[in-house]
Amino acid sequence: MVEPPPEYSEACRTGISVNPNQCDISMIPLLSQAILEQSTQITKLEKQIDLQNDEIKLLKSKVDNLQFFEKEKMALNIEPAAAKFPATGGSATHNIVNLTESRLGFKVKSSNNEHYRVKPVYGFVAPKGQTPFEIIRLAGPPKDDKLVVQWAEVPADEEDPQAPFKAGAQAGEVILPVKAE
Repeated sequence: MVEPPPEYSEACRTGISVNPNQCDISMIPLLSQAILEQSTQITKLEKQIDLQNDEIKLLKSKVDNLQFFEKEKMALNIEPAAAKFPATGGSATHNIVNLTESRLGFKVKSSNNEHYRVKPVYGFVAPKGQTPFEIIRLAGPPKDDKLVVQWAEVPADEEDPQAPFKAGAQAGEVILPVKAE
């Protein structure tokens, strides 16, 4: 930036005023140049701010998406998160854990109905509660399979655990890998 000589008033030297009583008229070109430089710098800063605002919007969108998927994923969990059985057969008890403040109905599906049985297939999980279910592996060849636990929010007065699924309701699902060795 071009600086006026020090003998001019502070207002004139900083470009705050172009009042002829404060500045010599010969300083106007210098002040004009200083104003133009400041204006260019302001324009650059505004562009940076626009870019940063766009980045902020993109990041907020990503956070919103992650929170949505995390909420979907975290509404219901299975503990333990995997099951392993001997190929000769066996059984294990797992818990369906509700991490929400809502009552959930569930349905358990299997990728291998020939070798797996589940009790119960349908049921409810209280808000912030858990419900045990048993997995029975019948004798058969070693294989990797999965159980899919579908869930839907249900009213407190719902008595039929199959009702929401017959009506087509499904809010999400959790996959439990099962392996027979």
